[in-house]
Amino acid sequence: MPEGTKPPRLPGAAPAALRQFVSCTVDRVELDLADMGWIPKPDLPGNLENVVTPTARVLDGWTPRTATIRVGYGDFISIDLPAAIVDGELDIDTSNLGMGGVGAEVDKWVDAFNEILRENGKQLETIDVRDGNVTLTKTARVAATGTAAGSVGPATSTVPAGTTSPTDEPDS
Repeated sequence: MPEGTKPPRLPGAAPAALRQFVSCTVDRVELDLADMGWIPKPDLPGNLENVVTPTARVLDGWTPRTATIRVGYGDFISIDLPAAIVDGELDIDTSNLGMGGVGAEVDKWVDAFNEILRENGKQLETIDVRDGNVTLTKTARVAATGTAAGSVGPATSTVPAGTTSPTDEPDS
């Protein structure tokens, strides 16, 4: 990691593998969605914050490199956050988080994460949701010239089945 660059903050109980992924020391992380006790609880009146248990699910998106993050608190509160990998960076739609500036905090975290990706010559490659887990992967950032940053030779990419590359021409 470049000197002076700090990864965005995670809750103290976040898994070590997630910390390593966010700080760009590893290129793959798999999270068990059944173990989300590290998600912060909202500030609630009275003793309710001791009763509410945070939950998280990641649902496969309709298109490659997309997902929906569903964060819940107890039986009555759940928020869907559409997420996507766009040009190698994380994009989370926080418009459903209109309460108390939470959306702005998520946006700030996403911006900091994308910045550390850029500074480390990395880009997000996949979001894979399978068997109650979500796996995120990174690769070397692809430069505008078609080569991976810091590499020699052309970059390679995989186009998921059923989709087309931006350079694919339609059959005539």
